[in-house]
Amino acid sequence: MSEEQRHFEGYVEPVRLGDSAARRSLYLKQLPSFTFERNPDWPVPNREECFALWDKYAMPQNIRAHSLVVAEFAVCLAQCLADHGADIHVPSVLASGLLHDLGKFYTIKHGGSHGQIGGAWVINETRNPHIAQGVIQHVRWPWNIDETIDAWLLAYCIIYSDKRVMHDRVVTLEERYVDLLERYGVTEDAKVRINIPSARSGNRGGSFPPCKEKF
Repeated sequence: MSEEQRHFEGYVEPVRLGDSAARRSLYLKQLPSFTFERNPDWPVPNREECFALWDKYAMPQNIRAHSLVVAEFAVCLAQCLADHGADIHVPSVLASGLLHDLGKFYTIKHGGSHGQIGGAWVINETRNPHIAQGVIQHVRWPWNIDETIDAWLLAYCIIYSDKRVMHDRVVTLEERYVDLLERYGVTEDAKVRINIPSARSGNRGGSFPPCKEKF
């Protein structure tokens, strides 16, 4: 590996059996955090426009069903946060939730990170980095959690909602992590990344959060 490649090693997560998840997590946390605050000039796709992107990128029906429930759950969370004074744009959360797995089918076929590839597609299609951050980082949040940064709330909603939806059903965090371990825990490194005890706290059962209206 060249010195130039080594400099960017922490920005990508290639799967190698010899990797240390703890070492790479430490490296990522040392990187500067990125805050994409919402710009009202950035376009926000509505449901129909998101569905058109599903068609364009040949999203299978099972991933569409999952994305619908994740988006609905995330919208409920965002509405609750907004009701309590958080500066969060609910239509942006809806779009990010609907598009969070846009790259999933491509990476199943060809490999790669579906968060990174899907996020790149969303940036290209929407020109909206705020929405794309939820897509890029819904698999893994590399920095410390700071709920005082409103610009990060969209990503938090997508991350948590995705971890509460197994296929097209809302489940407990414990059920979801067992599912992830069974499907993706093919290496010890993958098991370490999935089975993080701190991420399994706050389990409130397999139901939607309070929500004034379903999207």
